[in-house]
Amino acid sequence: MGDDMAKKDIIERFDSVAESYDERTSKWPGYDQLLKRIVELANPKESDVVMDVGAGTGSVSFAFAPRVRKVVALDIAEKMVETGRKKAREKNFQNVEFRIGDLKSQLR
Repeated sequence: MGDDMAKKDIIERFDSVAESYDERTSKWPGYDQLLKRIVELANPKESDVVMDVGAGTGSVSFAFAPRVRKVVALDIAEKMVETGRKKAREKNFQNVEFRIGDLKSQLR
């Protein structure tokens, strides 16, 4: 029961900031450079499928998208996923698939 309550609390918190999340993170000094560095370190191949767990609105997913075959963006907060899907459409990233859920749900 405790884990379910904690998960519900996390979902509610991130759902409540979904619309302003990108605006907030874009103001972090060095955020764009950090995203580039993450992709560099991962050194993905064009044939790779990447799973972004805790994807939020998709910043990391979109950093990987031009370099890989597909990105599965996974998050438990529905509004974060909705915002990410909207961004994917706006940016025309057809290889980014947003899913609502946690890692455990994907391993079944």
